[in-house]
Amino acid sequence: MGKSKFWDKIKDAANERQVEDVYNEGIGHYFNAKIENPFQCDGFIDCKTEGGKTLRLIIEYKYNEKLGNQVSRAKVLAQVLFYLKKFEEHGAILPNVCLVGDLDECFVMHTNALQKYLDEDVDWSIAPSKAAEANPDLVQKISNDEAINPFIFDVNGDFSFKAVADKINDQANSVTRYVHITEHNLSKIFDYFCSNVLKDMSKLSAHDLVEVFMGVISDKMKYYQHPSDLNTLVYNGKQAKINGSAFSSFFWPFRPRIHAAGNHAPEKHCR
Repeated sequence: MGKSKFWDKIKDAANERQVEDVYNEGIGHYFNAKIENPFQCDGFIDCKTEGGKTLRLIIEYKYNEKLGNQVSRAKVLAQVLFYLKKFEEHGAILPNVCLVGDLDECFVMHTNALQKYLDEDVDWSIAPSKAAEANPDLVQKISNDEAINPFIFDVNGDFSFKAVADKINDQANSVTRYVHITEHNLSKIFDYFCSNVLKDMSKLSAHDLVEVFMGVISDKMKYYQHPSDLNTLVYNGKQAKINGSAFSSFFWPFRPRIHAAGNHAPEKHCR
């Protein structure tokens, strides 16, 4: 894959506004809708998907947040939730899909997982930008919610905004889209697994890294999350520390089997 045009435009962004401009260009390329800002949210579009379904996308932009961290992500989603409340209070149809875009990460999720928090006993008059700071208990609830587990896209030289656009459409269309693991993309998926799922990689040998990766995508009986500690992976009678939330979302785009890859193992360049 050639160098990402999106990454080339966003990598030198110095603030949130510059991040927003690049994402908005991407959205404008894939969606035929004007980006509006109801209730002073960062962005909102209302249009139809190619499948004829309604897409009401609410957008929140950040600069250098750690979206892979559950608490950091929950703080951003608390802000999104307060915008959803604004829609509700004004009798407007709620957005059904959310995009959170950052300098080097982004994610897409259906808003159904957030809507159950619209009945929380909080002061909804607070500005959405102050929601997380004013409601630490709410942030903790969202952080601990296993239903809120979006796949985090890494925005780097291999990034394609088309994958994000596809995810937005899929959420509106209620479609699950898979990426087959092949010998051509195996090493990149391995790197993603190491960087986003595994913790304390220094405690694992190069052989163990490959064993764990190959095991979780091909042998769920021997490679699985510990039933009482979701941040621990059991593998072949041993244990390794993982990001439990990232482990679960890892399986969203990747069909958990090797397709046309034979017995190829990823190169050991994950450290």
